[in-house]
Amino acid sequence: MLENGMRVIAKTLDSGEMRKVRYSVVIPAIVIILISGWILLGYIHKSGSANDHRKVAVVAGKSSLLDERSAKTRRSIDALAKQENISPEEAERRFATLIAQAREETRLRAGGHPPGVHIVPGEAQDPIDPAKVKTVPVGGVIDFDLIHNGKFPAATVDTSGLDSIYIDPLDISGSSLGQARLVKSEPGGAYLNGDSYARTRELRNAERTPNGKSGWTGLTRVFSGHGQLGDVMLDESDNLAAGITVLVPQSSINSTVSTFPAILTRLQDASGKTMSDLTWIGKNDRTYSLKIKAIDEKSVENLKRLAREIMESRR
Repeated sequence: MLENGMRVIAKTLDSGEMRKVRYSVVIPAIVIILISGWILLGYIHKSGSANDHRKVAVVAGKSSLLDERSAKTRRSIDALAKQENISPEEAERRFATLIAQAREETRLRAGGHPPGVHIVPGEAQDPIDPAKVKTVPVGGVIDFDLIHNGKFPAATVDTSGLDSIYIDPLDISGSSLGQARLVKSEPGGAYLNGDSYARTRELRNAERTPNGKSGWTGLTRVFSGHGQLGDVMLDESDNLAAGITVLVPQSSINSTVSTFPAILTRLQDASGKTMSDLTWIGKNDRTYSLKIKAIDEKSVENLKRLAREIMESRR
């Protein structure tokens, strides 16, 4: 009986019935595989399309952000041109300079240089010769010729800068410069805003100050009628208040003012105008500069003497 059963199975395997069984199993399997492949390809395509859409959305988002920044920059440049009464081209140049300075300050801070003044080892170069006159192009020397008979033309007289600065101006009343006539005062540096947002906040580094005080971190004063030096320009800048870092190469220091390191330069432009500039680093990381027209030895010695007076006779 068992043998009969085995014979039946063997015949069935060789018969068309078995082939039908095979077809009924294999063909649907192939169809299922093909359908699965198409579904998988469709999913991959759909996924890729979704990624493409996401990429397009990201690119569009970045483009929109760049357009927004571009428009904001243009508004800032236009505001600067209007406020300073300068051409759009000049405003763009100043804006680019401010951006470059901000990037440099960021780089210096990232390198571990905090705000203030730092004397660093200079590159291999000769120190500046105090007796050597450096030639600069026309317009490279500050023009003192605006001063006539001890005063500026009426259209340029401005002493309001004393009322719009953040720092306390250097007290010069105990020096001979305090006896000269102040003919112009101009604020400079960075603008700190303690009460509200300044109109040109992006351009002028405006920040809310802890004490609520507003104003500029630098000041330039021009005097006439100094007994020995004639016209004198005094610049001062508080680097800490402005949040900037000033690096002074050791090799550029060639003089002193009292105990403070100083840099003395003499300039002459192509038109023959001359200027002596004595710049030094005082206390509290402030930078000071005195400028006069003459470059002869006697005038330079008087310039150094005046700088010492200002530092040593402050009240």
